[in-house]
Amino acid sequence: MNLSASPLPGQAEPSADELQSLIAIHQAITRRLDPDVVLQLIADAARRLTSSDQVIVFLLEGDELRIPVVSPADTPAGIVGQRLPLAGSLTELAIQSGNALRVADARRDPHVLAEPSRLALIERAGLQALMIVPLIADNRPLGAISMGHGRPNAFDADGERVVTMLASSAVIGLENARLYRQGQERLHEVEQRRQAAEGLRDILALLNSDQPLDVVLQAVIAQAVRLLSADAGALYRLESKTGSFTIQIAQSLDAAHADQAGFSVGQEAIGRAVLARRPEFISGALAADVENNPAPSPEIGSLPAESFKAVLATPLIVQGQVYGGVALYYSCPHEFLGEEIELAAALADQAALALESARLREQAKAAAVAEERARLARELHDSVTQSLYSLTLFAEAGQHQTELGHTERMQQHMARIGQTAQQALKEMRLLVYQLRPPMLQQQGLAAALRQRLDAVEARAGIEAQLVVETGNNLPAHVQEELYWIAQEALNNSLKHAKASSVVVRVRADERQVALRITDNGRGFDPTGTCHPGGLGLISMRERAGRLKGTLTVASEPGQGTTVSVEAPL
Repeated sequence: MNLSASPLPGQAEPSADELQSLIAIHQAITRRLDPDVVLQLIADAARRLTSSDQVIVFLLEGDELRIPVVSPADTPAGIVGQRLPLAGSLTELAIQSGNALRVADARRDPHVLAEPSRLALIERAGLQALMIVPLIADNRPLGAISMGHGRPNAFDADGERVVTMLASSAVIGLENARLYRQGQERLHEVEQRRQAAEGLRDILALLNSDQPLDVVLQAVIAQAVRLLSADAGALYRLESKTGSFTIQIAQSLDAAHADQAGFSVGQEAIGRAVLARRPEFISGALAADVENNPAPSPEIGSLPAESFKAVLATPLIVQGQVYGGVALYYSCPHEFLGEEIELAAALADQAALALESARLREQAKAAAVAEERARLARELHDSVTQSLYSLTLFAEAGQHQTELGHTERMQQHMARIGQTAQQALKEMRLLVYQLRPPMLQQQGLAAALRQRLDAVEARAGIEAQLVVETGNNLPAHVQEELYWIAQEALNNSLKHAKASSVVVRVRADERQVALRITDNGRGFDPTGTCHPGGLGLISMRERAGRLKGTLTVASEPGQGTTVSVEAPL
């Protein structure tokens, strides 16, 4: 709207006092002051410029008129904040017409006489004449400015002109305030959504980490309490044996509250949410009963209703099965918005995902243990068991040759017994080493390789050398893949190459890393279709491929073997 004070045709020019009042109001509007402050300025200006005894501003809220300001401001208490019905009032007539309405003697006007509340205001202030100017923005009624005077016929066209100008300023102030409030609410919503997105991102990061389940669940409940501005929260677990709920994770609940669980499905907000498999909430409508009823409200739950007046409960469903639920508690009545309920459900889904991930990890660990046991059983059967069986055969043959007096053949069998026993001991030490946890994660690649060479090769009588030309600052996944490539190559040297010495060399610069394992064993033809360690070579090539590197095997029968890996950094 235009704040110009230019008069309409046939109207008087604005006075200096009017212009100063408009300028002051305009400055207040541009400073985005509280709208009540602007309305008070307008009411005071209207009273002064029209010589009114009293000015009341009415704002339309639904089907009622609320009084935010009165001039003079020292009017007896009880008027500001009062609400009057709109229907059948003079204000409704002014709003419907869109023009100012002047009443010569309000105490004789039938509309005023039909409004007991308005008549009481008029009689209390000793008023007779009234002038009501509507506040309308784009055909949308906002309220009205009502002037009153102690003598009849006190308002004329000039007074109407002045108040109409002030009404235009009031409309601008109210609209600016509304737009500013909407902007602030929008910014608040954007900030809430940003925080929610960051909170969900942090939870996903925890889900992808190796943190214990309780740590992840505690983080989910803490984020739910923070993002939804709750005063406390809890994750309830439904016990299959008893059919009742127990608190697994609590946030901002004291011990006395946390111990007060034990209700069943269908009871309280959590129980009803689980039964319906959808969020349930109590917004606080029953809070008024608490003052007259000291017992806890059954709707709020086992937590004392005098502490928490509202609750939002969301079921926790894992793989189609009820695990429990998440409850958020509020100390004051709270009206839950759709976005809040959706966010609570999303956070409950995160908790369910954490529970499912923990279950899958346990299954994976169990499967890994079973697979490792099966592998060890195969290794024992394929290597150590066969060696022990060979020892039995050589011992029986040696005993038979001794009985026949064939000393030379008996000595040959004894030598084979010693060789076979040494090989069995090597393979047994390898199996024992594989049962020990590697040092890779704790101390890095070099320490893990040193541990392997000391625990297996050195004790098997193999001369083992480790040369490292880099630190432990290689990326973790690079160290892991190189370690298992070296492990496989060393296993092949130990079990198949019959080597007496082995050298492991690791070298890295800013661009690439190289690993080389060289032994002096019996070697083989790498181009052959069948050679020792065939499956192991496939595994090594796959690991090198994951590093975007290359693996080469150089070997000749009787000339030893060298396994090399080069990968970019």
